Amino acid sequence: MDKSFEFLLKKPQEIPKWILENKDCFYGFLCGYSDCEASFSIIKSHQNSSRFIFRITAGDKKVLEQIKSTLESYGYNPQFYFKSTKGKQGSFGTYNIDMYNFIMYRKSETLRLIKNLLPHSKHKEKIAKMKYIQENKDKNWKEIIGGRDKIREGIKAGLLKNISQN
Repeated sequence: MDKSFEFLLKKPQEIPKWILENKDCFYGFLCGYSDCEASFSIIKSHQNSSRFIFRITAGDKKVLEQIKSTLESYGYNPQFYFKSTKGKQGSFGTYNIDMYNFIMYRKSETLRLIKNLLPHSKHKEKIAKMKYIQENKDKNWKEIIGGRDKIREGIKAGLLKNISQN
């Protein structure tokens, strides 16, 4: 690798202070981090209601703690907990580091987070999912399940297309 790319070899262990001190910079950082590490889920809640969940599963404990703390200062109520130990088999293979979960379950908070992340997002599938959640926030589970499944199918088709091109 050329020396000009050396900065890519050392992954920062924490979020720089200047990002944490600026709301717009923080949401820009969180959006980029989320494009790589996070997911939005649409699940059935009680009876015929739907729930929107934002989840990050990663090994960056300090970064996730900083995200949690910063979002708490903005009035969010995220959950953060240990998920799995290094060496354990996960859904995508064996974990080579300890893994942690950061989750937001409250529908209103997930919607507010989406509003703040969308202007920064460049990830086509995440943008589609966030917009779908916004557009269907007041609909019941039966009304949104079909659209959610279409988004999933589109994401899978895109992934398969990318794999077959490589």
